[in-house]
Amino acid sequence: MMFKPEQISVVVPIYNSSEYIDQTLQSIKNSLESHVYEIILVDDCSDDILEIKKILNNYSAALLIEKKKKSNAADSRNIGFLASKYSKVFFLDSDDHFTQEYITNRLNLMNGHDYGVFFGGYFTLDNNRKKIIYQKKYNNENMRAYLFMDNGDFRTSTVSINKNFHKGTLFDPQMKKHQDWGLGIRCYDAQERIFYDETTNVVINIGRVDQMSASMNIEASKYFINNYVLEKKYIIKFVEVHIIRAIQNKDFPALAFFFSLLDDVQLNGKKKVIFFLLNIGSKKGIINISSPILAGMRYIKHHFK
Repeated sequence: MMFKPEQISVVVPIYNSSEYIDQTLQSIKNSLESHVYEIILVDDCSDDILEIKKILNNYSAALLIEKKKKSNAADSRNIGFLASKYSKVFFLDSDDHFTQEYITNRLNLMNGHDYGVFFGGYFTLDNNRKKIIYQKKYNNENMRAYLFMDNGDFRTSTVSINKNFHKGTLFDPQMKKHQDWGLGIRCYDAQERIFYDETTNVVINIGRVDQMSASMNIEASKYFINNYVLEKKYIIKFVEVHIIRAIQNKDFPALAFFFSLLDDVQLNGKKKVIFFLLNIGSKKGIINISSPILAGMRYIKHHFK
């Protein structure tokens, strides 16, 4: 069969990304070199925009959209998607990158299935060293159950959309945190046809740059819980996922917030919270003398009656 080039759009939200955007753009170019494509970069009022523009001079397919007012990456992705001119749209975060096989493999799936939204597995690199493959297949179950009960994940950098079958679901522009999970839930609630790609051809970089404060955005988490998590059983799992990080970061306002969520779902009381933490620790195999769980218990002893 003769190879037929396709037309593809890639949307990349950027903010102070000059340190690593060249590697990201090069990965897109390598994965798409046999196709007709555009790379739409949407800038969220970066301080290093002049450096970014210099880098973009090396990429003829790159289009830069500069926002007049800072908002968030969800808004940037929506702007990029609406500006895209091709029917197959891929998303990629500015510090992640595609492997060379990614586009070819994903296009085969997109051309073989009448679905609007595709996402899938990935592998992480910690400072370009430690490789961890993540793959938890999604079988069209309730997306909340997949994320919070089954340890699933929904990463924007693995998402592609076929406009021919897409119902129009985009990111919530009010979300400043948990935007990936929010999109997955929004797609499920909108009855988008969602296809899971079992390959792991997207690289999620962690630890390369300090993009986020150690402190958690409590207001953003409240928004996510109130608008997307909803049920008690999912709230408990949401807390389980995030409370260890709050303990490790010694983020006491975040700890108080997460403990208050347990109160709201009737797990109140210092003793019950300790049992809750022990349960997390035993499942993760991290109960020991230096465990962050024990640090959390000491915190509870001194801050909660």
